[in-house]
Amino acid sequence: MNRLPLTSRLLLVCLGSLAIWALGPSQALAQSDSGLWLSGGLRIRLSDELRLDAGAQLRLDSDWGRVASVFPEVGLSYEISETLRLGIGYRLVLRRLRPNGDFGPAQRLHVDARFKWKIEKIFLSYRLRLQEGLQHRTSGLALRHMIRNLVGVAYDTDMELTPFASMELYNRLGGGPGFSFDRWRITIGVKLELEPHSFEIFYRAQIPIADYGQDPTEHILGLGYTYELDDRKPRGRRPRDRGDDRDAGLDRGY
Repeated sequence: MNRLPLTSRLLLVCLGSLAIWALGPSQALAQSDSGLWLSGGLRIRLSDELRLDAGAQLRLDSDWGRVASVFPEVGLSYEISETLRLGIGYRLVLRRLRPNGDFGPAQRLHVDARFKWKIEKIFLSYRLRLQEGLQHRTSGLALRHMIRNLVGVAYDTDMELTPFASMELYNRLGGGPGFSFDRWRITIGVKLELEPHSFEIFYRAQIPIADYGQDPTEHILGLGYTYELDDRKPRGRRPRDRGDDRDAGLDRGY
């Protein structure tokens, strides 16, 4: 069995160290919390360009001791070129509300543009997402407008294992001083592809910038599984490139 390159091994060591930190008690930082995100999904390739994704996610907070939210979601994306993919998505969320901690429904719509490039064994990517949140409250329907910018990198190991990392910045429109920075995320992880199955594990630091709800810094361990169906016709089917799904952490932006 081939050994992983030095770059991949160093990335795995960093991931393990950060995951242990996420698993540990968060009392060391007064305004921090540990979370666990579990996800499962189905990806259907309808054509060479068109892709349908559906899944569900469970999120725990309070050092894994409380359900924070649960939601199904669906998305459709179309590959314009080898560099550009456009997508739309919808999420129906049952989440814990402040200040009483009861669960309440919310919805989220988004459109995004994803760009990716390959330089030798390095995959670089950028995603611009426009997001509209709809929160159902006793006073009526509250809207939350968001712009998200994500940059990512992944490394082609010539094996089934792909290390990746990404950084994302949330910009909030309205609900405060006009245009403002809301929070940012740093993610590092690995993805294992055993067609038609894929597994991933990542560590994510979610750091608030704005002070709307005095949210803590979250240290998150994420575990995900995806099953892929290929509904394309055998004749004329474009051979699958190893880089087709290596969007350098874009699908882990959530």
